[in-house]
Amino acid sequence: MNRLTKFQRFYTDLFEDVAIIDSRLQAFCRFVLAAFAANNPGGVLTPYINALQQAYDDYFTSFNDRTLTLADRKSATNALDIATRNFADGVRAKYGRIIDIFPKDNPIYNQFFPQGLTEYSKLTRLNVLTVSHRFAVKANQYKAQLGGQPFADLFAGYETAIINSLSTQNTDKANVQTASGGIHANRTPVEDALMKCLYGVGNQFWPNSILCNTYFDFSLLFSDHPDTGHTHTGEVAANAIALAISGNITSSTIFTLKNDTDFPMHYFITDEEGVQKGALINVPPHSQHIAPFAEFGVPNAIFTYVRNDNPLPLNWEIRLD
Repeated sequence: MNRLTKFQRFYTDLFEDVAIIDSRLQAFCRFVLAAFAANNPGGVLTPYINALQQAYDDYFTSFNDRTLTLADRKSATNALDIATRNFADGVRAKYGRIIDIFPKDNPIYNQFFPQGLTEYSKLTRLNVLTVSHRFAVKANQYKAQLGGQPFADLFAGYETAIINSLSTQNTDKANVQTASGGIHANRTPVEDALMKCLYGVGNQFWPNSILCNTYFDFSLLFSDHPDTGHTHTGEVAANAIALAISGNITSSTIFTLKNDTDFPMHYFITDEEGVQKGALINVPPHSQHIAPFAEFGVPNAIFTYVRNDNPLPLNWEIRLD
């Protein structure tokens, strides 16, 4: 490689490499921010700290917002499922009354059940609004024979619940798309800020390369982990701990600790005897935490555990990179 090429490469974006996944970039940023704050003689690195912190917050807050938005969307989907099930159960509960008043040979029966009762076992997001609206209209039209205003109000309520659930689900779906699009657009400022940090340290402290390198732990960006990109999942019982990962953890491992539950969860690592070592990492509800191995505060470990201090069993998820 000639000198010109070396200098050309010096001005390329080191962080746009597709092999550098978001969790590793986030861990690297956090290391740089901490190193700059800890050794900032005369405040010379403050402009770089501020720029990187702003880019970091903009990008990774959006990433976390997407996680929360996905959780909200999942909740909205569950709400629609419940509203649909309640409607179908309500129809079945009143079926006997309807067929007593309007037997199958009565044309009005077909207004309620044009495809038979089985139609209400095949409700989907695409047809539930049409079917529930039809039934609410007919319930109101024939309420005098079927139980008066309470009968009409019952099915009007089911329709309203379905309309509201669909509206919430569609809004959350749009929010997910917006957040997801923003994430991809906003990584460039993080890369730019990191490159400026590299140049800023070089400008202040070169040719002391040893000092310069104390500000950057490049091992965080790439993994020598044999289980790279693998996701581990499981369940931990109420007020209990559970073994999540056995072995294959190295000093360059990046943990993505996810919590999609409504309760806090805790993660820790142990030695070969199962004794907890180092820090206990708390992950709040509906969030995720990116933790390099060093965040646990120990030189090595064998096992990773999840602890649940809550009254319900919880599902956990860990990605290793």
